[in-house]
Amino acid sequence: MTEVAYARKLGRKRARRARQHANSFARWANLAPYTFLCRQHRLEAEIADLAGNHATALPSFINVIATARESGFVFIALANECAGKHLLRLDRKDKMVCNFLRASVTAYDEWGAMTKAQHLRDELRRSNLGLDMGM
Repeated sequence: MTEVAYARKLGRKRARRARQHANSFARWANLAPYTFLCRQHRLEAEIADLAGNHATALPSFINVIATARESGFVFIALANECAGKHLLRLDRKDKMVCNFLRASVTAYDEWGAMTKAQHLRDELRRSNLGLDMGM
């Protein structure tokens, strides 16, 4: 996942490494789907977002959320956060974004990650989206 973050800043070489990591996750997901499938889907969604393939990225993020439901709250929170932030990068500030980010904050709260939930609330307020979320 860090390769995707670096690729956002540093470019193609890191993007290529992120795709290599996605291939590794795919192999591992075949062996241990509960542990790696959600991570594989998230990495593929992030790579699609990074490549500007928005038609693939959003359905991929939604697939991550569906897979995360089987893996526990922390993955649900992260999956919803990633989907919401993907839409924010596209300058979307609509109900779908609010729903993803509200679900993320709720899942972080339920998981007990109060600091992370508060950090996300603060970030959303700074982006002028927090008020729309009723937070």
